[in-house]
Amino acid sequence: MKDHQYSHFWSLLLTLWILGSLSCRKEETGPLTPLPEGNQWILDSMRVYYYWNDQLPARPAADPDARKFLAGLLHPADRFSYLLDPDHPLTAYSSFAYYGLEYAFTQLKEAGDRWVGTVTLAVPGGSAAAQGLKRGDLFTAVNGQELTASSAEALHQVLKEGKGVTLNTVRLEDGQLKEAASIMLPPTHFTEQPVYLAKVFGEGTQKTGYLFYNYFDGRFDQQLLDSLYKLKQAGISSLILDLRYNPGGDVSSAALIGAVVAPVQASALFVTYKANRNGGTINSSFQDALNDAPYPYTFEELASYRLSLNKLIILTSAGTASAAELLVNNLSPYMEVVQIGGKTMGKDMASFAISDQGATPKVNYTLFPLVFKLYNALGKGDYSAGLTPGIVADEFARLPLRALGDEKDVLIEAALDNAGGRIAGKMLPGRSVSASSEARSRFFPPIIKKR
Repeated sequence: MKDHQYSHFWSLLLTLWILGSLSCRKEETGPLTPLPEGNQWILDSMRVYYYWNDQLPARPAADPDARKFLAGLLHPADRFSYLLDPDHPLTAYSSFAYYGLEYAFTQLKEAGDRWVGTVTLAVPGGSAAAQGLKRGDLFTAVNGQELTASSAEALHQVLKEGKGVTLNTVRLEDGQLKEAASIMLPPTHFTEQPVYLAKVFGEGTQKTGYLFYNYFDGRFDQQLLDSLYKLKQAGISSLILDLRYNPGGDVSSAALIGAVVAPVQASALFVTYKANRNGGTINSSFQDALNDAPYPYTFEELASYRLSLNKLIILTSAGTASAAELLVNNLSPYMEVVQIGGKTMGKDMASFAISDQGATPKVNYTLFPLVFKLYNALGKGDYSAGLTPGIVADEFARLPLRALGDEKDVLIEAALDNAGGRIAGKMLPGRSVSASSEARSRFFPPIIKKR
């Protein structure tokens, strides 16, 4: 989840902590070797912001590698805090960041349990889509190395490095994998438009809307609203919101969806943030959350977009995280939310960016520690093990995968059955799996200039 309005308040706390820390350090007993300046800044920041700040080591060992120093401070339950060091930038990001490609390695029963890579997503505008790859395509080798159970981890790493890759694609015919094409993917910059597809299933009064939404990005809130408005004009009574690969993003965009689909008022509680003793508890209404958007909306401005739904069906997987999980959890007090698919990732916490804001900055890091636990209006949270769907469905139960929005896709089929029957839809204008979405960076590596 992204930065929010409370970061300025915390900046003041950090300043006060550092001043107090410096004045008290001389009173500590026993020999004390000072930490390097960068290590000390990380430790001071974590002592103020970090959710588990009371469990930080008193005198951690110094490490010239800032990321390793941070790793030594983290609570065992923390999978998500991280640090950007522009002097030592990361090179391995993800296949999504470099190629607009998401995939899973799986055994294909239809071909004698042969290991294959299956394309789960080819992002419009990304390198994979530009080279003709689409959801459901299969490949058996990366840079000439055959995919097997023993080579899978090494090939995951190759696909994260952004050096350009060649995929040997195949097609399934009569239980056999036949060679198709060798496709070279160069790394490219692209901008993801988070709304991929809006569609309506059904006729008359039994219409179900479908929206594939892949990232909570406030820059594209108007496009999101336009798609929801088209679904409203089509007369839908239920909505399938496909978040199966959505890793989160702006909480304000989650609140925007909630404000449109749920029967809530602007003052209704959307999320409670619980921090350490320094930060306390912060309650945020739907309107409070909307106010944090790049282009804020009021409830009055959203009136014409608001839907009247019998139920909201949300499709999830292990790649569903953060703000996407928040939406599942935090709309449930206000409406019927049916979760279908797989258990989510389990990021039930929020963070924000911390950097040296002094007049003459002494460190060049940007720190993203876990700061808040997240709860809904009924006080329900603590889903670090993931949110378990009410209806479990595995999209890999039938391969090759169907296109997004296809009524024969395993998850969509289950959703339409739950919504009241499967009827052909129309587009609106405008097994053992090792998946790339388990841990990924969405963005192409940033170009960071030194101060």
